[in-house]
Amino acid sequence: RFKDVRDALIDEKEKQLNLKQEQFEFDGYHNFVFVSKRGGFYSRENISTQIKQIIDEYNAEENDIKLPEFSTNVLRHTFATRLCSRTADMKAVQYIMGHKDICTTLKYYAEPTDEGIRNSMSSLEGVMF
Repeated sequence: RFKDVRDALIDEKEKQLNLKQEQFEFDGYHNFVFVSKRGGFYSRENISTQIKQIIDEYNAEENDIKLPEFSTNVLRHTFATRLCSRTADMKAVQYIMGHKDICTTLKYYAEPTDEGIRNSMSSLEGVMF
């Protein structure tokens, strides 16, 4: 699965290089995968508009399952939850999320997952029983 995502990102980057899009640098970072036609960042509003358009077009078709509307903020929450479930280094998660306070990360962004709850309870079996 990771390989599929990696390959898709590499393909997207190669498309940009073939289009000879201008490469830019931001805060010391460069070689971005997703850039606008002008070579800059997509705005949150632009991404939200594109997501809404994709959902509307999909739901307009005769599909049995309709996609719910969601925002870029929902994606941010999902990212934080998945990141928290994969590492015990909450300070790293706080840094990646750009929060000044770990409480913001844990209180508002990280949600417990069923898998995480099961794994936590399973880890107690050797201690308790």
